[in-house]
Amino acid sequence: MNKIKVRFHLGAGENYQKWQIKMPDGTVYYKDPLTSNLLLHNCKLVNDKAVANCIHDGENKKVCAWIECDVVEFIYENYLLFLELKEDRPIRYNPRVNPFWADKDEADIDGAEFDSILTKGRSLFVVDILKQEV
Repeated sequence: MNKIKVRFHLGAGENYQKWQIKMPDGTVYYKDPLTSNLLLHNCKLVNDKAVANCIHDGENKKVCAWIECDVVEFIYENYLLFLELKEDRPIRYNPRVNPFWADKDEADIDGAEFDSILTKGRSLFVVDILKQEV
């Protein structure tokens, strides 16, 4: 099954610094991180380490990392009450700082998989969906 690819768009133009969501059929959507939170399900952190190392060594930035996922939900603030945000488990990517996806301890987590990741502004966090007792 083809996956949805989500990344932060840094190309010049009207979609600069927006979340880019590329569907398996090639359709692309952009969401402003100031007005939209995304909840990604069944996620994997992908990184082209060779390109990331070149950027880390001073070359111009180009696309080299994204999150692959099965589902993207657009989340409103009141829905956040049903999520347990793991603010102590941020996920970061900036190849100028580290040529890999990093956790709060700056450890290399390329290829890591998570049930759910939430975008909150320009930040990424691991989340648990709270299950209601029946």
